[in-house]
Amino acid sequence: MTSPVEQVTVWWRYAIATTVARTADAGAGVGVVLLAAGGSGGGSVRLGGLLAAALTAPHLLGARIGRFVDRARDPRRPLAAGCVGYAAALAGATGALRLGLPVIGGGALVVAGACGPLLTGGFSALTGGLGGCPERARGIDTLTYGVSGVVGPAAVAGLATLTSPASSLLTLAGATLVAAVGTRWLPPVRVSDAAPSGGGRAVLLTVRPLRRVTVTTVVSAAVGGMLAVLAVVLAASVTGRPADGAWLLGAMGLGNLGGSAALAVRPLTAEPVRATLVLTAALGAGYLLVALASGYALMLGAFALVGLLTAPWVTASLATRERHAPPGRRTEVFAGMAGWKMAAASAGTALAGLLATAPPRAMLAVAAASVLGSALAMALDRSSATPDIPRRQQALWRHAR
Repeated sequence: MTSPVEQVTVWWRYAIATTVARTADAGAGVGVVLLAAGGSGGGSVRLGGLLAAALTAPHLLGARIGRFVDRARDPRRPLAAGCVGYAAALAGATGALRLGLPVIGGGALVVAGACGPLLTGGFSALTGGLGGCPERARGIDTLTYGVSGVVGPAAVAGLATLTSPASSLLTLAGATLVAAVGTRWLPPVRVSDAAPSGGGRAVLLTVRPLRRVTVTTVVSAAVGGMLAVLAVVLAASVTGRPADGAWLLGAMGLGNLGGSAALAVRPLTAEPVRATLVLTAALGAGYLLVALASGYALMLGAFALVGLLTAPWVTASLATRERHAPPGRRTEVFAGMAGWKMAAASAGTALAGLLATAPPRAMLAVAAASVLGSALAMALDRSSATPDIPRRQQALWRHAR
């Protein structure tokens, strides 16, 4: 029986290790673009975009990478190995780009990107086995996402200004090694004692509750990625200063941090699939408020509201993965959805960049309608709580849960 003090210690260790790892993952893309644009090995922002794509695209392999964790006797080992691999590949890419070898650097970034889902969804798969209140564990997990999403890009930008983009990337690589060591501080947790079920099927699409949440996650993440570009364009149209877009994104980050902190204190206990549906609709309404905001102050508030709503939305998504992941495929589900989310956000950013000359409010209104449409599609795709698997496996599933 774990004492309250021991339980808090476990949560703190988890929070520190995951925050450090996810900060590196969140900031690496910014560092790569800065290095390519100003370093000797890059020379252009366009090359930086291609290299950033090389880093983010392999996140789509998250489901396959997650299977190694599911099959491991001790999941801490493959997670630590993923952190070490990420650090080595990122450091190698930095060195190659500094030497003017973008092809080799891009190949190293592909390796780092393949390890990326372990730093996000891979760690999240452990929360159910950390003990204590599982809802609070998910709230803490959401908080680490919020902190790393703000600190990662900001730290890279600051270090790149004070030193160089290469130094910022090497610092992130070192931080990921620290996360690998921190992984060994976590208690031994079995992700699942059950044999893998469902064969080789893509469970994110064939298990109905997971499919419903995956669709809304992909659409919402793509719109969230668009905001990175649209914030600058919106700020320019309202204040005449594109740099004010950074304050809009900062307001969204602070809103997300506030919501995440609140969830760590007061966990979300609602039924996760239903909560995801309601919160997706709320997010769509929040994006619509951003599009309709008439002044800069109102726009700041709307961005902060979107960030605030994102925190419980992420928590509900994590809870859905926790509840409906098939036995033996838990990390596959967590890492797979994390990979799709990252890829969708990157695609949204790229799309917004390509359509940067279009009216930003119209673009955001269409994006908001897409999020609301995904919530409607999720509502229409109704099912019982039991996934679409044979009856015998359903019984085993209920027993395992």
